[in-house]
Amino acid sequence: AVPRCTASGEYVGHIGSIIDITERRESQDRLKLLESVVVKAKEGILILDPEPQSAEGPAIRYANEAFCRMTGYTPEEIFGRAPAFLLGEGFHTAASEDSRSPTDAGTLDSSEVLYRRKDGSAFCAAVDTIPVRTDIGRLSHTIVYIRDISERVRAEHEIQKYTGELARKNIELEHALQAAREATELKSRFLANMSHEIRTPMNGIVGMIDLLLDTPLAAEQREYAQTIKHSADALLVIINDILDLSRIEAGKLELEQVSFPLRGTISECVSLIGLKAAGKGLEMNCSLDTSLPDHVHGDPSRLRQIIMNLAGNAVKFTESGGVAVRAQRLREETGHVWMRLEVADTGIGLAREQWPKLFHRFSQADNSSTRRYGGSGLGLAISQQLVQLMGGEIGFESEAGRGSTFWFTVPFALGPSGPARKTEPEPARKLAEDNIRVLLAEDNEVNRRVAVRALEQAGWQVDTACNGRVAVEAMGRGAYDVVLMDIQMPDMDGFEATARIRSLEGTARRTPIIAMTANAMSGDRERCLQAGMDDYLSKPVRPDQLRRAVIHWTSGPRRPPARLSAIV
Repeated sequence: AVPRCTASGEYVGHIGSIIDITERRESQDRLKLLESVVVKAKEGILILDPEPQSAEGPAIRYANEAFCRMTGYTPEEIFGRAPAFLLGEGFHTAASEDSRSPTDAGTLDSSEVLYRRKDGSAFCAAVDTIPVRTDIGRLSHTIVYIRDISERVRAEHEIQKYTGELARKNIELEHALQAAREATELKSRFLANMSHEIRTPMNGIVGMIDLLLDTPLAAEQREYAQTIKHSADALLVIINDILDLSRIEAGKLELEQVSFPLRGTISECVSLIGLKAAGKGLEMNCSLDTSLPDHVHGDPSRLRQIIMNLAGNAVKFTESGGVAVRAQRLREETGHVWMRLEVADTGIGLAREQWPKLFHRFSQADNSSTRRYGGSGLGLAISQQLVQLMGGEIGFESEAGRGSTFWFTVPFALGPSGPARKTEPEPARKLAEDNIRVLLAEDNEVNRRVAVRALEQAGWQVDTACNGRVAVEAMGRGAYDVVLMDIQMPDMDGFEATARIRSLEGTARRTPIIAMTANAMSGDRERCLQAGMDDYLSKPVRPDQLRRAVIHWTSGPRRPPARLSAIV
C-alpha cells in the first residue's frame, strides 16, 4: 500500500494493489524440489551452456554432488570447462563427439564413454544427453546424466572372457571326444584282433586235449592231460572275462532276448558249482520260489555268468560249512517279472574297511586273497556291469569271519515259451549211417586237424579248404550237407566266400553255413548272419559242440546236397 497526499501535503489515504503470486510460489517450490532431486541424485548430472565457448565444446555450468564424488573434482574445478577434459584415452569416438556437441534432435541420446578421474583412474560411464529448449525452440541448455557402469562393463568382459574360454574348452572337448571315439574304435579293433589271435591257438589246445582224452591213455598220461585241460579251461575263463570287461567298457556288449527256462538255468548252475563244493566237503543248498515262471525272455548265458561268478566266489572263499542259493519272485509289472537271487556262504567274510574294494576291476578285498585263493579279480566287476545292463541292481552283506551274502535283482520279460532246441547228439551208429558230407574252410593247420578228427569220429566225410577261394571252388566240384566257415582267412575271407556261395546257389537248396571263428566280439554273430551264414560258433569250439551244431543243421528229412552250377 502507498500513502496518498494532496499538493499541500495533506494525507488523504492509501492506494494499494494485490498480486496473485501463487503460481510463482508453486514454481519456486517446484524449483526447490527439482534442485533437491538434482543435488541428492545418485547419478551424476551436468548442465551445459547451449553453445560451445571453445573448440572443446559447451562449458559446464552446474555439476551435482554425485558427479563430483564420481570424478573427484570440486564444483569450482569443473565449472566453466567442457566435459571433454574428463575423457580418457581409448574412449568411443561417437560418444566423445556427443559429449562435445550435444545432439539437436531434441531427444535422449545415449552413449558409453571412458571418463578419467582427478586421481588419474578411469571408469566407464553411460551418458544420456538431453537438449532443453525454450517455447520458441531455442536451445537454452543441455542436461547430461552420467552413471558409473564400471562393474557392469567388468562383468560383461568377464562373461566375454568366460564365453571365449568356454568356446575354447568346447573345442578342446570336441577334439578329446573325437580322440576318445577313435581310441575306442581302435581298442575295439585291437580287441577283435586279440580275440582272434588268442582264441585260435586256444582252439587248438582245447580241441587237441579233448581228442587226446578220447584215446586210450595210461593213468599217468590221463592225469597229465586232465591237468592241462583244467589249466586251459582256467585260462579261457580269464580270457573271456577280460574280453567281456573290454566289450562292456567299449559299449559293444549286447544282451540276447530269447526264451529260456529260468528255474532250469538256475538249477543247472547250482549243480555245476555243487561239484566244486562237494570236492571241498561243503554243503550246497538251492531254494527256488515256486512262483517263479518256468520260462522267461532274456539272456540266459549272462544270467549263468552272474550266478557262476557269485556262487564260484562263495565256494572259493568258504573252507567249512556250506553255500546256499535262493531265488524268489519279487513282483510283476508291465509284462516283466522281477527276480531276486541270493548266494550266501559261511566263508571268511569281509571287514567293513574292505567293502569299498569290491566290484573294482583286477582287485580283491584283501590282496593276500589273490595269492591264497587265486583269481583275476574281474568276476564281481563283470557281474555288476552285467546286472546293470540287464536293468537290475547288485549288492552284498558281509561280516568278517561270519560269511557273506551277495544278491542281485533283475527283470525278465514274460511270454510264451518257444520249442526246445534239439541239442543232444544222436548215437554214433546212426550218425555214420547218415553219411554227412562236411566242407571245412579253415586256414589254421592245427584247428583243421582238431575239427577233422572230431567230425570223422562221428563217421562223417570231411573235405578241407585252406581259404575262402578254395572253399568256393570245392563247392563247385562237389555237394556238401554243411559248410564250416572260418572268418579270417588269407586270399578270400569267410564273408566273401559265403557271399559267393549264396550268389551261385541260385534256386538250389540252401547249404547250411556255420561260422566257426575266433572273433567273439559283440556284433560278430549278427555280421555272420547278415552275410548269409546260418549259425555261429565261437572258438574254442569243443568237439561235442561242433558235432551238435552239424547234427542240428542236417537233421530232418534228407535232401540231395546242393552243388553249385557255376564258378565265378
